[in-house]
Amino acid sequence: ILSNLITNAIKYSHFASNIKIKCFTLGNNTFISIKNFNAPISSDNIEHLFDANRATSTQGLAGEPGTGFGLPIVKMFIQYNRGSIELKSNKLETEFIINLNNTKEE
Repeated sequence: ILSNLITNAIKYSHFASNIKIKCFTLGNNTFISIKNFNAPISSDNIEHLFDANRATSTQGLAGEPGTGFGLPIVKMFIQYNRGSIELKSNKLETEFIINLNNTKEE
C-alpha cells in the first residue's frame, strides 16, 4: 500500500520537490498521509481513480508509464483491513490519507 502511494508521489512530483509522509494515531484510528506538491490530479481522473473498471493511467512527469491498476488495488487492501482512503488534490498539493481502525475484531 505505502510503496504504491509513495512511488506515485515521486512519479508525479517535479524534480527536487518535497513529499511529506505523516503517521499519527487518534483514538482507535491510525492515519497515514502522503502528500506531494505542485502536481495536481485532473478533476476528470479524481472521480474514477480508485475504480478498477475505469482506466485512469497517466504518464509520470518524467514520462514513466502507468497501468492504472495500483490505486484500485491499494483501496481494496485498505478496505480488507477495515480502513478507508481519502484523496484531496488541488493545484498546490495532492494528499492521500489512509485511515485504519485499530480495534480488534471479535
